[in-house]
Amino acid sequence: MMERLPEFVEARKAFHAELLTSTLTINSAGVVSNADGNNRASVLIAKGIADLLKAETQGERIAGQTSGNQFEGACARFVRTTFLKLGHLRPGI
Repeated sequence: MMERLPEFVEARKAFHAELLTSTLTINSAGVVSNADGNNRASVLIAKGIADLLKAETQGERIAGQTSGNQFEGACARFVRTTFLKLGHLRPGI
């Protein structure tokens, strides 16, 4: 089972890289695109996530529908890449 770990680490790195190239940006005021700019807690949490992922992409926030679709697509690709490798954990298979 340990041989699977590198596959998941690489899949997670690819997922984060995809988010950092298009979806997760920081505007000129330092607010991360996944934050509610009017909510201090949201801004701080988003900044913490961006810091952990080492986000550096500067850009204004794209439309919520667009960023939501990008995020959903990235999540779907990550799940598709990793979930099927967990067959040994899923009952009935």
